Amino acid sequence: MAKAGSTVGGDYDYIFKIIVIGDSGVGKSSLTVRLSEDVFYKDYASTIAIDFRMYQMNYMDKHVRLQIWDTAGQERFQSVATAFYRGANGVMLCFDLTHRPSFLHIEQWMERVKQQALPGIPCLLIGCKSDGARTNRQVTREEAMAWATQHKMSYIETSAKEKENVQQAFQQITKCIFNDMKDHGGAAQQSSRDGASGERNVKLGASKNKKSKESSCC
Repeated sequence: MAKAGSTVGGDYDYIFKIIVIGDSGVGKSSLTVRLSEDVFYKDYASTIAIDFRMYQMNYMDKHVRLQIWDTAGQERFQSVATAFYRGANGVMLCFDLTHRPSFLHIEQWMERVKQQALPGIPCLLIGCKSDGARTNRQVTREEAMAWATQHKMSYIETSAKEKENVQQAFQQITKCIFNDMKDHGGAAQQSSRDGASGERNVKLGASKNKKSKESSCC
């Protein structure tokens, strides 16, 4: 099987490093655990620094391996988390639909992306806990979509508890990465050209077919 940073090989065509960020308690870990283990824990402990998970999927007849880095939302862990932006191919910005301050803080998280990640890296805005939003919605779909549009990214609402749009969210960020590759080389390919090294800095394996029929991410 191919290792991180290698070319195509093993049982996958691409390796993408995905960073999941947002305030503590918004549902980042529940989202990644639901995807990777298909379970939901009502009382999930907050992530300490970084949690790492793997997931394989098919996209446009390609086998894609996602290396998902779930980062801690607490401020005291940010000096550790910033190192994991290096070599990232995509970013998922998460907020809690039932807790408005977490949405207002998304702008700060986006600033960190601009400072730490490669310019133009594909991003996806995710409103978590859509099940709770039915009775306690504090962020409208319209304002979240407006923010996403302003920052040239897509928006999706998910519920790890009810398994709603979880796989779709990761399919969407994968689509964004492929579109970025097609349009202008992509942060993934730039990472490879820059010579990022180490198991934590994931590079993109070359594809036999670089064409894509998907539309733009936004």
